[in-house]
Amino acid sequence: MSSRLVKQQLADLLQTATPIKGQGTAAGVKKRKHKKSLKKAAAKAPARDADAIRLRNLKYYEVTTVSEKAAATAALMAEAGLSGGPPPAPAGASLDVSGLTYHPAGAEAPLLSDVSLSLPPRSLGLVYGRSGAGKTTLLQLLAGLQQPTSGRILISAGAVGAGQAGQAQSAAERLARVGLVFQFPERHFLGDTLQQELAFAWPQTNAALGQLAAAAQVVLPAVGLGSVPLGAPLRQLSDGYQRRAALATALVRRPAVLLLDEPLAGLDWRARADVASVLGKLKTECTVLVVSHDLRELGSLVDRAWRMLPGGRLEPSPWPVPSDLDSLG
Repeated sequence: MSSRLVKQQLADLLQTATPIKGQGTAAGVKKRKHKKSLKKAAAKAPARDADAIRLRNLKYYEVTTVSEKAAATAALMAEAGLSGGPPPAPAGASLDVSGLTYHPAGAEAPLLSDVSLSLPPRSLGLVYGRSGAGKTTLLQLLAGLQQPTSGRILISAGAVGAGQAGQAQSAAERLARVGLVFQFPERHFLGDTLQQELAFAWPQTNAALGQLAAAAQVVLPAVGLGSVPLGAPLRQLSDGYQRRAALATALVRRPAVLLLDEPLAGLDWRARADVASVLGKLKTECTVLVVSHDLRELGSLVDRAWRMLPGGRLEPSPWPVPSDLDSLG
């Protein structure tokens, strides 16, 4: 490895690392001078390639982590990722739901009643309606977190029409094919850094981490996180970037269907526009079903829509709808 490339990687590391402590001390002044000299040397270095970026991320994480186990995981990810190519993009899948009813024990009335919908591959569906109508419950059933009382849920590679014959899939089968992002997902982060969140519960083997690293190389740029180091602390990211990190965590599993619960909730106008733009790109890679009150930002992305009525009843909604979108949420 050339000395120029080493200097570039060190400069990149210093640029992306956490702020230097002791800025007003002699040690802090010395470190700042050292940083400037490295950046000056790096300016003459050749442009970074993909391998150099991944190595930078690894070095950043090894320096900033306080866990040897987590650092070792990052090392395995980088080692496998340097030799592994990106996995093929998922083809998307059709989602077919027919006669779905959910009446949990102890409830006076069903939370969902005879729900049916059909969503073709690589399209974006929207379910909207008043709070408490059963929208989130529907996503949990589709993702395999709950079992329906009756009805059928089918996720398949080909186009499936509503009512078409087919066996209902188990919760485990649905879990393997679906990615679910909860409302306010940043409140449920389990890792301290982007790398930890992506790798949480992932098998700690070279082969598995190689698949994760290869998927991350595709997913992170797709959601606008390509320039964020793997060791970046999640709590230091903006709200919009935390929402992107949650999307990336679901997408590295390469789901055929992505379920999103209020993906724009709690974001400012700029972050909302950014996340909506990301969703527009994602529907070209996988099938997306969104539950949301934010119809105006998502309206142009919607291919099919349904309105959830009180009592957990779902009805198709013509799209595009009339101009008064705010009154429909």
